[in-house]
Amino acid sequence: KYHCVIQKIIPTNKNLKIIKHLSDYLLSIRNTHGIYEYCNSHSFKPNNIHIWSFSSAIQGFVDAYSIIKDEKLLESAVTIKKWIIKNSWNGKYFIPVLDLNGNVLDNNYYPRTNAWTIHSMTQYMQYYGIEEDLLQIVEKVYSDLSNNSFIGKEKHVWTKRLVYATRSYHWLKGKPQII
Repeated sequence: KYHCVIQKIIPTNKNLKIIKHLSDYLLSIRNTHGIYEYCNSHSFKPNNIHIWSFSSAIQGFVDAYSIIKDEKLLESAVTIKKWIIKNSWNGKYFIPVLDLNGNVLDNNYYPRTNAWTIHSMTQYMQYYGIEEDLLQIVEKVYSDLSNNSFIGKEKHVWTKRLVYATRSYHWLKGKPQII
């Protein structure tokens, strides 16, 4: 994404090559349904799709298309958007972690997942135009985020282990609890 942003401001041949190579790489690692796993190495997070990360590919593909005009990039953005709406949207929020078949692996509500996902969806609509169904989802999620002051539990920030370690450290040091 950021290579695309800078290419629009200060175009260089070197940066253009980076955009082309990265786009080709991302297109080459999709599965037959256009899906990317969270990690290529199955020893870390096998068969998982983290929606906040997956949705960011939408922005990247749309931005890359605006520079290199490869239709496969737009097709991939559309495929990802459709997959996320079909598999992750539960009518209230985006389910944060699914497997490659769309089965739920983590059904908790995480504000950052939802914020990141609607950001990607708005980028999509900036390029493709307003889709009423998608706009309603974006407005609902934004309203819920706003009503909760954009805060809430985040898996990527505080794990149970980290909470326990932080509380123990503060207790042992006689410091005030921060969580």
